Amino acid sequence: MGVYFNKGAVKSKKEVQEQLDKMNNLHNDIVRHICNMENSKDYLIIRQLIKEYEGLEGVSRLQITELYNRLYDGLSILLEDSQKRQENLSEEVEKIQQRSFVENTSTLKELNIQSDELLFQYQLQMSQNRTKEGGRTNRRIIGNAVKNCDRAHAIALSKLSLMPEYAELFTAKQREILPERAKSAQQRMYEDKKQTDLQAAQQKLSTEYMNGFKLRTAVRQMQEVIDGSAYFNGGGSSE
Repeated sequence: MGVYFNKGAVKSKKEVQEQLDKMNNLHNDIVRHICNMENSKDYLIIRQLIKEYEGLEGVSRLQITELYNRLYDGLSILLEDSQKRQENLSEEVEKIQQRSFVENTSTLKELNIQSDELLFQYQLQMSQNRTKEGGRTNRRIIGNAVKNCDRAHAIALSKLSLMPEYAELFTAKQREILPERAKSAQQRMYEDKKQTDLQAAQQKLSTEYMNGFKLRTAVRQMQEVIDGSAYFNGGGSSE
């Protein structure tokens, strides 16, 4: 590497050696930082170190270019790794979204039989109240039934709510409650864990998307620097 000092200044051998040591130490420090770089924050630190190195007397343009090329290559590797992580995390999110609870077939069959029997009973009960006052009575019956229902009753009430002649007896809130009441404790636990896992995976993906965006910005900046468009002004910041 070429070393250039101000020809108009007279330096002792000691001063020259000290200057060379300072240059070499900072150069080696920058190279270590590049090798250990993990994200855009490290990149900003390295850019500042290179700017400091560039300001030292005796540093050549060739030496600066070599460091910028190292930095660009390091950023490109980090960006490629980030893109792979994004792909993997996207696949993980999709797999979690596709999870579904599978109820035991015999349990479903028994619930279906019970709910059909209960549905018939509800229909008989509702048919006894055909008057306007009876309609209010039926709404109170439905309200109490929804409030205290188990799985079989919840399924029966859900079926009843889908029938046009009984649909008006159910409120929007009751229609929301019934599907949850129809689930087993195991299914609710399964879905709670699924939601927790999904939120965690989506958060990781969001974080990685932001990391990738910052790395792409840094790569673009370094390409501009290497191309000479921002060579001596230090380029921009990725923050």
